[in-house]
Amino acid sequence: MFKKILITLLLLSIFSINSVLGQVASREEEDLYNFGMSLYGDGMYKLAAEQLDKFERNYPESKKLPEVRFYKAEALFKERDYVGAFIGYGKVISSYPGTDFALRSVIRLADCKYMAKNYSEAIRLYQDFIRRYPKSDLVAEAKYYTAESYFNQEKYGKAISGYDEIIKKYPQFKHVNYAHYSKGFSYFKQEKYSQAFLEFSKVVKSFPKSSIADASQFFMAECRFYHGNYKLAIPEYKKLFNNYPQSTYLPQAQFKIGESLLEQKKFSLARQAYQKVLTITESGDLRGAALYEIGEAFYREGEYPEAIVAYQEVIKVYPRSSQAVKAQQSIGWSYLKQGKFAEARKAFSEMITRYPQSGFVTSARYMIGNLFYYEKKYDDAIEEYEVLTENFPTSKLADDAVYWKGWCYYKKGRYDNAIYAFREVEKKYPDSKLIVKAKFQIAESLFRKKDFNLAGKVYQEVIDRYPRSRLVDDAYFGWGRSSYEKGDFVSALQSYRAII
Repeated sequence: MFKKILITLLLLSIFSINSVLGQVASREEEDLYNFGMSLYGDGMYKLAAEQLDKFERNYPESKKLPEVRFYKAEALFKERDYVGAFIGYGKVISSYPGTDFALRSVIRLADCKYMAKNYSEAIRLYQDFIRRYPKSDLVAEAKYYTAESYFNQEKYGKAISGYDEIIKKYPQFKHVNYAHYSKGFSYFKQEKYSQAFLEFSKVVKSFPKSSIADASQFFMAECRFYHGNYKLAIPEYKKLFNNYPQSTYLPQAQFKIGESLLEQKKFSLARQAYQKVLTITESGDLRGAALYEIGEAFYREGEYPEAIVAYQEVIKVYPRSSQAVKAQQSIGWSYLKQGKFAEARKAFSEMITRYPQSGFVTSARYMIGNLFYYEKKYDDAIEEYEVLTENFPTSKLADDAVYWKGWCYYKKGRYDNAIYAFREVEKKYPDSKLIVKAKFQIAESLFRKKDFNLAGKVYQEVIDRYPRSRLVDDAYFGWGRSSYEKGDFVSALQSYRAII
């Protein structure tokens, strides 16, 4: 009897211990789950993914596993580990088909591709989701991001169709304001400014408290500006100041008011507008641009000394900015407009010295050569043109440099050198628009050499090869002169009559 009682007590003890151990294990599982999910809720996604992964390894039979795996993938997604997230969502789909987590994972596969900028694959996966779950509440979202994918591929027509479907079929969709905005931007990218204006205005009118209402108002103004309606653009920009006084677009809007006035040749008002930019922004780029445009307003008004002062201020305050580079170049042009060639040359030379990596170096070098040419300093001009062609042989100004090098030799009476240079234009730059002029100058050089026979042939070549050129009459006249000089009066009369 005693033995039976002892055995019974031992069994009860074992069951009690197992029960306690089970409760402890259950509590540990719950604690780890809660810890991982709380980390996720607090936005600590990397740590959350690590703890949820630990849960998955420690409790492979847990009923919480579908949720844990899904949120582990979500945490990876939030951490921008789209490859890891994609794999995680795939496991949820394959392991728990038919669950809500699986459904949400299907669209998340597409989101991974979208965020990774693999838009073609994103479109395919969004469309697959729509096909598989046509009645899901997430269909509108899938269609929206399909349209966004087309937008990012610059397939604006398809994007517009997608946004339009969302606007019409899903008016309660949480991002319908963005659908209007993106539809407007798609039209804007296509330079269909009237349609773009209409879509942006719908955001402003229907969603005045939206986070993109101010951006929509700004782009309404931009539509007017880029459509060339500068007068109408200004009041649209001003609405930003009245309706969205905290908008980050205010400095840009003020700058564009200046541009709109400048385009209307209201130079004094434009300068005032640009001055106001300086009072409402600390952005160095925009302040530098405003200072530069103040100089441009003076320049376009013909007030070149004042323009130079403004340009110099840009260089002084923002010496490393892109505006400073433009300002240095514009100083050269301002002196040139005043006929101050030496000062202009100095300004262009400083452009090369201060900003040797700038895209303006070739044009500065070219202008120095031209200034020497205007001053009849042909040897100096030749040197500058040669530096340009040697260092920048593929520049758009290289053919011009060779052409004007030919003119320098022509002016010096070195006709053989001139002929060689003019021939180089066609030889090295077969697509140059200066080939006709160069060919004509070859004939002129030959005439000056008194090689009337060959000169006449080259004049004829100009006439035959370029019958629509403005130089054809001059070529006929040159042919006539050449014929006359060699005693061929019949040909001379024939060529002169062609002009008459």
